[in-house]
Amino acid sequence: GTGAAPAGHPAAPALDGLEHPAVAELVSGPVELVAAVRRLVRDMVVVGTLEDAEDLVAARPELTAVTGEGDVLSAHF
Repeated sequence: GTGAAPAGHPAAPALDGLEHPAVAELVSGPVELVAAVRRLVRDMVVVGTLEDAEDLVAARPELTAVTGEGDVLSAHF
């Protein structure tokens, strides 16, 4: 793909330059499901600690940070 958002859908946040992997990069599975799942997690980033999550969300409030322990942090919750 070109990275462009389909008509009527917001573009994914730019994740270039982040030191943490995007959740969408880690998704694998049946080809007919992968695109939909990646779209659902397009603004989620994996971080090491809750402190890393707090720092990321403070700097990039449009993103949601997820730790390996299962903590989820965003500017909205």
